[in-house]
Amino acid sequence: MTFTYPMVNQTLVLELYDYSPDNSTWVYMGEYVFLRLNVTGVVF
Repeated sequence: MTFTYPMVNQTLVLELYDYSPDNSTWVYMGEYVFLRLNVTGVVF
């Protein structure tokens, strides 16, 4: 992930998946996580 400018109180939403070795696929667990970000500076 790349940020090109500072941001405050941004939310990244991540969906949770579980790997099923029985059929070699990823299965959505029906859950998600919010990650709050404060990007105070950007390095170029």
